[in-house]
Amino acid sequence: MSYVVLARKWRPKRFEDVVGQEHITTTLLNSIRSGRTAHAYLFVGPRGIGKTSTARIFAKALTCPEANDGEPCGECSACREIADGRSIDVIEIDGASNNSVEDVRVLRENVKIGPASLKFKVYIIDEVHMLSAAAFNAFLKTLEEPPAHVKFIFATTEAQKIPATVLSRCQRFDFRRLTSRQIFKRLKDIVDSEGIRVDERALFAVARASEGSMRDAQSILDQLVSFSEAEISVSDVHAMLGTVGFDVYRQVAIAFCEGDSFLILKTIDDLVERGKDLAQFLRELTLFFRNIFMVSFSGGEQLVDLPEEDISALKELGGRFKPSDLIRMVQEFSELEARFRQLPSARIALEMLLMRIAQVGAEVSIDSLISKLTSLEKRLKPGGGGSPPALDTGRQLALDPQGPAVKEKPRNTYRPSSDEPAEEAEPEEPAAEPESSPPPEEEEPQLNLFRRFLDKVQEHSMSTYSFLGRGRFCGIENGQMIIAFDAVNGYHKKHLEQKNIKMLLEETLKEVAGGQMKLKLVLEREDAPAVSQPKQVTPPTSLTEIEESKERRMEKALENPVVKKVIDLFNGKIVYVSG
Repeated sequence: MSYVVLARKWRPKRFEDVVGQEHITTTLLNSIRSGRTAHAYLFVGPRGIGKTSTARIFAKALTCPEANDGEPCGECSACREIADGRSIDVIEIDGASNNSVEDVRVLRENVKIGPASLKFKVYIIDEVHMLSAAAFNAFLKTLEEPPAHVKFIFATTEAQKIPATVLSRCQRFDFRRLTSRQIFKRLKDIVDSEGIRVDERALFAVARASEGSMRDAQSILDQLVSFSEAEISVSDVHAMLGTVGFDVYRQVAIAFCEGDSFLILKTIDDLVERGKDLAQFLRELTLFFRNIFMVSFSGGEQLVDLPEEDISALKELGGRFKPSDLIRMVQEFSELEARFRQLPSARIALEMLLMRIAQVGAEVSIDSLISKLTSLEKRLKPGGGGSPPALDTGRQLALDPQGPAVKEKPRNTYRPSSDEPAEEAEPEEPAAEPESSPPPEEEEPQLNLFRRFLDKVQEHSMSTYSFLGRGRFCGIENGQMIIAFDAVNGYHKKHLEQKNIKMLLEETLKEVAGGQMKLKLVLEREDAPAVSQPKQVTPPTSLTEIEESKERRMEKALENPVVKKVIDLFNGKIVYVSG
């Protein structure tokens, strides 16, 4: 006897064997039990999920003389003939090769002839959307009023190509794509019955690679049995399919945390040497970091279709990332994936993106380093001779478009809420020059928080920082940071209110504030709250200005004595100076 592939051998024979389509099998069973069967059915869904198999089972249930509560017996001559495709009363037609008006004309003549031995004559037309428009029109009258002994069952993967006049004459059933866990369970039953030795992680990898198609999963399993002479392992699955294992993505994630650029380059080179598809690797890498975010920060563990041990590993990795970092990485991976195959040097683009993410993760804030060293130096000096001058990072929070930076205190540009005139501020008396300059007075906490928020936004996205810089900081009220935009800059406000940008800004603000805080963007008006705020922030807008600003910040950092000490002590260099 010739070998029968697993996809055919394990084709469902009863309604209860159909996996993941209970909403359809229950309806069909009830219609058979009650005798309320329609004359035409349309089965819609992606490939390999049971449309044609269900049509055959339904045909057997309609014609089986030994049917038990709607389920066909599977043993009688009628059931066996239908299963083997030998029944002259159950006719399967390929819509792709029988799609002309002449084919429909022949069909119309044949339906007038009664069944030879069964109760009904059943026509199963697969890929019915391939029929021509003229063929559909020629079929309409017969489809609407067929003889009582005829049943039509149509199957298609593209229901949108079927005319509405045909859809209205059928009962439509939409088949669902199967989950990896449903496919895994079915594959487990198959390997247990067939005596195939296979690792459960390998079965899960097969289920995920099938992308919701049971037939694809069974075909892959069949191929693996021939590929591996011993027990099938997860490495066999990746070797045969050209995919990359979970451990490789975990290794890349750890390299991001540790800033190990060499390991990333070595990983990409190894994938290319083994003939792996970098586009597929990037797609799976995007999904990997999406899954880290889901299991660690969004409570979406049930949305991740992975084994328990992999979910535990993702949770462990999630403790090493910030939510805003994961969101940013997934966004950047998705943007590169969208244009990856059109790039002339796709490998280089992928390497540069991964190395940049690794370098950002490894950078140490120069401000925090200087602050710690300054504090340490003050404690170690016996005479307390003052602290070294603080590093000027180059950011000007109050710029005058007509002249140099204004060094006065920020003042409110909104009108007071009361009618009483505001009191004029008394001029400050110049302070006596002390022997050693005391540390500068600490900034207002709200303004300091706004400065640090801008720093973080600039690190994440220079374009978003530029848009945000068109607004005016108005203070923090009721757990909301308020930034106002005048009518001229209304476009910038609308841009920042886009869902993905607003979410990224609020994640960044939450990270800087160390707790829950929302971002409120408003249009500037005369009755806005009268709270202290600086003049408009105007970050560099051209590439030349941006580069010049970076060079100035770098030069000022190198002039700082504490920075010089750090560089000499650690034999280091400045990678980035926040603006």
